[in-house]
Amino acid sequence: MRWFSSSKPDHILCDIAQDDGRSTFEIASALTQEGWLELDHVSVGGESWWKATISGNALAQASFRRPITRATADKHVREVVDRARAFNADPAHLAQIVEVVVFGSYLDPTSADLGDVDFGGDGAPENSTGNLQR
Repeated sequence: MRWFSSSKPDHILCDIAQDDGRSTFEIASALTQEGWLELDHVSVGGESWWKATISGNALAQASFRRPITRATADKHVREVVDRARAFNADPAHLAQIVEVVVFGSYLDPTSADLGDVDFGGDGAPENSTGNLQR
């Protein structure tokens, strides 16, 4: 379903689906009937273009991994911060990690089980004197 986060022509259905003897129309009909795909438009040349529905996008984002505990998430956060510090301490690197941020469900202290830990970050190149350029 991730392929269809934006509109795609129906020949893509055959390209990404396993060859099980069904036509593009049959595959599109089945995905539409399940509520995962909808017709976006028909091109001037007559080709149907499809996009994922809200349910299809939710399916594309679904994770079938077991949740992690808050303690495991805390451990991952500590490890990422430690790795960033180690990276910054190594003079062989031509850049520095300026910021590491955590976002998502980890920020809710009432969440005991988490699907994952979401990280973001920012870096900056070093100039020739070893100071960060901003």
